[in-house]
Parts: sequence; C-alpha cells; structure tokens
Amino acid sequence: MRSWRSWTLVFCWLLLTASPLIAAEPFRILQIYSNNRLLPANLAVDAGLREVLTPLLETGEVELHTAYLDVIRFPSAEDDAEMATFLQSRNGEHPPHVVLTFGPQAAEFYRDRQDDLFPDARWLVGTSTLPSLQELGIADKVGGRLMQLSLVPFFKWLPRMLPDLRRLIVVTGAADFDRKWEAQAQEECRVLPEGITVEFWSGLPLGTLCERAAQLPADAAILYLTYFQAPDGDAWFPRDVAAQLAETASVPIFGPYDTYLGTGVTGGVVTGFRDLGADIAQQALAVRDHPDNAHATLLQSLPPRFRFDHRQLKRWGIDEGDLPADSEIRFSAPSLWETHRATLLVVAGLLLVQTALVIGLLLGRARQKRIQRDLRQSEQRFSGIFQSSPTAISLIRQSDGILLDVNPSWEQLFGHGRDEAIHHTPIELGILPDVSFEDLRNFFATGRGLQNFEQAIRTQTGESRWINLSCDRIQLAGEECYVVMAKDITDRHSLEEARESLAQASRLSLVGELTASIAHEINQPLAAILSNADAFFAALRSGKPLPPEQIQAIIEDIRRDDLRAAEVIRKVRNLLRHQRIERDPVDPAMLIREAMRLLRHDAARRGVQLECRLPQTLPSVLVDRQQIEQVLVNLVLNAFDALQITPVGSRSVIVAAVAMAERCEIKVQDTGPGIPADSRDRIFDSFHTTKPNGMGLGLALSRSIIQQHGGKLWLLPEKASGATFCFTLPLVSGHPDALFQR
Repeated sequence: MRSWRSWTLVFCWLLLTASPLIAAEPFRILQIYSNNRLLPANLAVDAGLREVLTPLLETGEVELHTAYLDVIRFPSAEDDAEMATFLQSRNGEHPPHVVLTFGPQAAEFYRDRQDDLFPDARWLVGTSTLPSLQELGIADKVGGRLMQLSLVPFFKWLPRMLPDLRRLIVVTGAADFDRKWEAQAQEECRVLPEGITVEFWSGLPLGTLCERAAQLPADAAILYLTYFQAPDGDAWFPRDVAAQLAETASVPIFGPYDTYLGTGVTGGVVTGFRDLGADIAQQALAVRDHPDNAHATLLQSLPPRFRFDHRQLKRWGIDEGDLPADSEIRFSAPSLWETHRATLLVVAGLLLVQTALVIGLLLGRARQKRIQRDLRQSEQRFSGIFQSSPTAISLIRQSDGILLDVNPSWEQLFGHGRDEAIHHTPIELGILPDVSFEDLRNFFATGRGLQNFEQAIRTQTGESRWINLSCDRIQLAGEECYVVMAKDITDRHSLEEARESLAQASRLSLVGELTASIAHEINQPLAAILSNADAFFAALRSGKPLPPEQIQAIIEDIRRDDLRAAEVIRKVRNLLRHQRIERDPVDPAMLIREAMRLLRHDAARRGVQLECRLPQTLPSVLVDRQQIEQVLVNLVLNAFDALQITPVGSRSVIVAAVAMAERCEIKVQDTGPGIPADSRDRIFDSFHTTKPNGMGLGLALSRSIIQQHGGKLWLLPEKASGATFCFTLPLVSGHPDALFQR
C-alpha cells in the first residue's frame, strides 16, 4: 500500500512539472529568401521582421528560422532539391507553423514542394507583385503583402524635377530578374513627354557602364534598376553596383529601392523593405492568434513613396520645392537643434526660470503694493461705516470676549460710553442679564456666526429691551475677532405681543362659536360612560354575576370614552393656550381631519355638507399644530356663516389639499354668495368684516400666522358662486435649516 502511494505522488509531480513544458511550445516561423543573405533588401526585410518579433523571440514564444536560395549563384534544379532536403531534415521533426517567402523564386520553390515539405503550415509571401503571383498560379492560395514596383509615378514627376532633361539612361544587369525590370521600364516609360529620349543599357560589363556614365552630358540622367549579374556570369549586389556607378557618373542617378539611398543615388519612387518585413511579421502573429481562419489575408501593395538623399539633391542643384509634396528627405545636414538639443534645452530652461523669477518678483511687488493700497482703502471705508452706521456695531476679541471698540450707535443703544465699554466683556457691563460668561466663552470657542438672533438686554439705566443680533468672525490686526451688529426691535416685539393678544381673543371667539360642537363632542363619550355604568349596576341588581369578559369589555368601553372626552378638552385648551410657536413635522391630512372633527356637529346643525378631499399620502409640513388648526377652523366657520342665506340642500364646504414643489397647498371652498366686490381688496385688513357681528380679526390673524410659517394666504379669483381661500405651508424637506438654535 505504501509503495502504491509513493508511485502516485511521483506521477502527480511529473504531471505538474511537465504541463508548463507542454504549454510552452513555441510558434515556429520559417522565412525563405530568393537571394543572398547579405542582399541589402533581405537585410531590411529581416530587420522589419525582428523589430516586431524580438520581444517574443527573447521570451521563447516564437522561433524564427531562415533559409537563402541564392538563385543567382545556385540556379539549378539540383540546388533546389538539395535545399528542400536540407529544410526537411532541419525542420521535419518540428515543422513551422508559418512559412514566409520573399521574392518570386522563393515563392516558386515553395509552391512546387509545399505538400512534401510542410503541408500544414500557413503560407505568406512578400516582395512579390500580383502579376508574378498570378503567373505562378498561387494568388488565391497565399496571404502576405504585395509590392508595387511601378515606375509610372517616377516617370511622370521626373520632368518637373529636371526641367532641362533630354536624355534618360535605364541601366539593368544580365540576370532574369534584371531583364524583367527592363521590360517593365520599356512599357511604362511611354508616359514620358516628347523631347526626352530613353536609352536602355542592359547587360553591359560594369566597367563599360562606369566609363559611359562618366561621359554623359548635363541634360541626361540615369535610372538604375537592378544589376544582379554581369554578362560574364559574375553575381553582384545591386546596392554595390549603385555605389560604383554613382561614384563615376556625371549626372544624377535615380532608383526604385530605398536600399540604394546612401550610396550616391539621388532617390526616386521607392518601396520600403523594412516596412514590408514588419507587415509580414504582424500577419504571422495574426495566424498564431487566430489559427482557425481558413486563409491568411493577401494585403494590398504598400504605396511607394518618393525618398531622396539631401546631399545628392544639393550636389545636382535640384530644388526641394520641385519635389512631390509628401517626399521624404534623408541625410539632411543636422541643425543646431539636432546637434545640441540637450544644451539648448538646458539654456532655454535656465532663461525661462530666470525670466519667470524676475516676472514673479515684479508681479509680487505690484501685488503687495496693490494689497496695501486696498487694505488702507478698506480700513478707511470700514472706519467710516463703523462710525456713521445707524446700527450698533461692536468689535469683540474671540479669545476672551473683551470689547475692543464700539460705535456711537452702540453707545446710544446700550447707554455705556466708549471709554467705559472697551476692555470689558458684555457680561461685566451687565448687558446680557440671562447669559453667563461661560455661555459666552463657549459660543466664541465654536467660531460660529449668528444671523438675526433675538436677545433681551439691559441698558445702563436698567431698562430691558429686545435686540436683533448678527455677528461674523474676522481677522483684525492678526487677532480673531467678532463684528457684532445689534438692532433695536423692542417696538416690533411690542407689536407681536399685541398681535398675540389679538390672536388669543380670536381663539376665544372661535371657542365661543364652537361651544355647541364642543358640548356635543363631550356629551357623546359621557353618555356612553353613563350607559355602560347603568348596564353594570343593572346586572348587579339582578343578582346574576356577569362573566369576567363582559366586565372587562364594560370597563374598556368606559376607559375609551373617558379618553375621548379628555382629548376634546385637551384640544380646546390647546386652542386657547397662549404659547410660543413650536414647529414640528406634522401630517397635513391628519391635521385637517382633526380640525374637521371639531366642526362636524356644527356642520350638521347648520345643514352644511362638510367634505375633505385628500390624497392617500401627503408629505409632512413644519408647523405649529394649534395655530394651523386655528386657521383652518376660522376659514371653515367663515364659510359656514357665508352659507346662512344659501338653501339648505345647496350648502357645501370642501377642504382639499395637494402637495406641490417644496410646499403643501390647502383650499377651503364654499357654495355661498361669495365675497362682495367692494370687500375683496380689503378682506385681510384688520377690523374689516363682512359679518354683522364680526370682529374683523380672523382673516388678518390667519394671514399673519401663515406668513410666520413661511407660507401665503390669499383669496382666489371669484367664480360663478362661492369663495375659495387658499394657503400654503412649507414641507419639511424644503424648509431651510435654522442658522442658530437657542
């Protein structure tokens, strides 16, 4: 058993260690070139490939293998067979996933041996034209990037670059590829204008070419295509031939490959081999990432570009303004910026920093002067306002509550002279009789301000007055201080007390009118209590004991009716009570129903149909419950009085409520005769009434109460019959928070 467990552990360890190796199989790419390894075009293509693949080659995710047919030196079928055998032996055990062929000879080689070599590999081609692929019969079987080896754009633009050109020499070698280039040039040179003679120097010895090129007149130019092979069979790199030819030629030389730039060739319409290699590499990676695609994509040709050597343009006097607009100029003489960029950046940075410092100092000095000037002006304005203001103003130090200064209005209000007040606290002066020094210090410690806070004070003569206080914290001479402004509102308080007395009188009047309803409301629970008590005593007299559950039910009925009577008395007491406004969140629907419950007996007595139209839910309002009940009762009783001359069957009062944006709107509508036209504008004036025995205070006090709650009471425009009074109350969600709580 122990041996079996050991072998199981060994097997699991082998699986765990072998899984990364299985998953790490690299993606293999084989590239086959038609020509020699050192051919500049091949080097450029390989550089473009490796530019894309190098990160993956370094991590081992991709393997890149290369083969060169070198068809110029080894053109025979036997050579191709030996290469095929070599590739099979080298890559047979680990065949490539993608095969890249560059040049028509490499494409032809792989076409004839694909099934024998690597039938499962994807095939991508480069450095080939669409006609050459069609000639090989593989245009619809491969992917890759085509090349556009057209001389037409060059022939069309050449007369603009060389307006004095009369003779164009086209140079090619003796290889098959050289002859194909010659044939293409013969076909495409027909776009040249008349007056330019085209000559073809094909398959000449290199020495002869150089001698002839050295003797060409100034109105001639050379178009060098390729020179892979001399007439004696020697193989050449076209770039090397371009360098020898440019060294001896007496006229500018142009060519179709960017690999010629830098050898003395002036430039031309060229194809970038490096860009081609990068494109083919991206396609190979796309095959790796999407192996289920049926075919790789055969992309359109890379557009050839005009590229020129700046040195040769200058040598032959060719103006860059005569070149195509999108031409690329290489080997330009480096500018001062290019040769000394770091130094120039450092110098420019130092100059900028120095300039910024100087400007900053100047601006800072100007700003300091402006601040000092504004400060002086501000102090002068403050001093003027402080001394001449009709509002009592004082400056109090926050740290200890000491008065630092007071204005003449303060002296007049509080009765203390300036010299007597400063260096003392308001507590020491006896100004705030209901505030202790500890309370004052705690308030200053909070750093808060006050807005419209009402406070009772005592003047030097002992007189009590009411003031409205506001204060804000400021910094004065480096110290935190409070600017306190006080306004005498004693007269307003007296008016409010008088108004409260009038409101009390109005409430007494309302209770008088509600006497019958109150008596009815109290009589009902009292009668029910008496009825239950009589029933209980009757049972006792009969000698038959009552079951406990019946006794409990009788006692519960008596308790409930007693609470009903107490609630009626409480409501009457609240209505009569003279108290400060205490605003709480209240359900307006419940408030309306409670007020209407007080009035229902009076409505039945007067033959009025009292109806409430309320939605299922209403948001809460922030009100004093008793005062709003007083307003509702007053408006409904006014409607009852207006309906006395209306036939009994037509007497109706509707109380409705609806929630609006940040407020609740309540309407009281009757079917009476309406408000007389001469009274509509004065209906809310004090002591103005339309009732024979009215005091003329109900509507005026009601409007005052609503306004104190932040709402509005008004009479809607007259309709066919009746009157409609409407008032609003703020919702809890829309009511502003108090800035200061006592």
